[in-house]
Amino acid sequence: MKRSLFKISKILAILAIVTLTFALTGKVNAETTTGAVAKIGNTEYLTLQEAVNQGGEIVLEKDVTEDVTIPADKTVVINLNGHNITNVKDNTIYNKGNLTIKGEGNLDNLTNAKATVYNEVGATCVLDSGNYDRSKDEKGNTYYTILNHGTMTINDGVIVKTATIKAEKNGGYPSSLIENGWYDETQNTSGKDSKLIINGGKFTDEKNYPIYTSSYNGYDMYKGVIMVNGGIFNTKNSSDADIQANKTATVIINDKDFVSEKKNNVDIYYTLKRKIENATVTRMEDLEYTGKELKQDITVKDGNETLVNGTDYEVSYANNTKPGKATVTIIGKGNYAGTITKTFIIRPTQVKSVKVKSQTTNSVTINWSAVNGVTGYKVYVFDYSKNKYQYAGKTKDTSIEVKKLKVSTTYKFKVRAYVNVDGTQYFGKYSTYLKSSTRPNTPKVKLSVLSIKVR
Repeated sequence: MKRSLFKISKILAILAIVTLTFALTGKVNAETTTGAVAKIGNTEYLTLQEAVNQGGEIVLEKDVTEDVTIPADKTVVINLNGHNITNVKDNTIYNKGNLTIKGEGNLDNLTNAKATVYNEVGATCVLDSGNYDRSKDEKGNTYYTILNHGTMTINDGVIVKTATIKAEKNGGYPSSLIENGWYDETQNTSGKDSKLIINGGKFTDEKNYPIYTSSYNGYDMYKGVIMVNGGIFNTKNSSDADIQANKTATVIINDKDFVSEKKNNVDIYYTLKRKIENATVTRMEDLEYTGKELKQDITVKDGNETLVNGTDYEVSYANNTKPGKATVTIIGKGNYAGTITKTFIIRPTQVKSVKVKSQTTNSVTINWSAVNGVTGYKVYVFDYSKNKYQYAGKTKDTSIEVKKLKVSTTYKFKVRAYVNVDGTQYFGKYSTYLKSSTRPNTPKVKLSVLSIKVR
């Protein structure tokens, strides 16, 4: 009995130590819990905030509903690992330190006048991937999905959007996706510029409303610096701009990838269109003449993004009926501007109905059906000694005599049509081969007259 009581006391003491450890640190050994939402190495945490307080690289293990603050003295990497972070009542992520967010997953904010990511003065934030949204905003205005007062870099794996449609239905005015700097410069008590570098990503605002000062799809900036190196900017309202910048702001746009239109008013508005010329066009191939307009089933890609015909570009053709060189022009549309010009060859159809017209001892004359729109025809004869076809001659007619052949010999012939375009010959397919022989020599008969004597 005493031994049993001793065992129970020992177990209770261990549980008390574990409980006290969690109460003080919020962490438990990875092998002792199933309720953890995040881990650093082999140590798991029941809240994301407790893991953040430790610093280092954090891997999410479950979806999280928290308001998370990154301390000023911490460097934190959050790997979403396919999970979601949603706020409770404040900013979803409030960064005062050094933060990187990577991996697949979603960050959302459901509270009016709160951001999904708020990057404070002096803080550094890198958004490497993930979806950033404000999917619900029932009260008046929406708010910025991302608010940057420090230094922020957004890379290609990021998607940013906001709940503008819902806000509008509830009598509110949609906000920008991102604020870089201060809408009111008096709020910038630090006197430091907000710096935003966009290397890629997709930025989509689904609003459909008249233009309001300070309500543009993109970036409201006061005392801000923005550098746009990449990204796709999708403004549904054709009269809207992608960037609204106060005249004190600095805007640097990579003209290698973008066509930008700048408009001056009280503020400066930039409309960004990606250069379609930087896209790649695949599945272009030579086609065979049919007598009708010929078109390509092309694929256009901007990096890993497959563009949509009719949305991102339109296609026009020229000289695409007759044999020769046809032109396809891809014209940027929507988020894209500029043109790509490609060419393809319309080859003559295959020569058919090759037949023998006549034969001699050292030549064979062949003919065939005409092919439309060609420059001429080339004829080839098989050389058995070299085991390959040799060029035998060309003609603009549908008949040719192949000469200098051997007596009483069998040959194979084939024909193909061609068209000359800018000094280059483009050929159709070879005909099926025709087998024919030269005639043998005619035997020479010598007659002699016999003299007969009659007695």
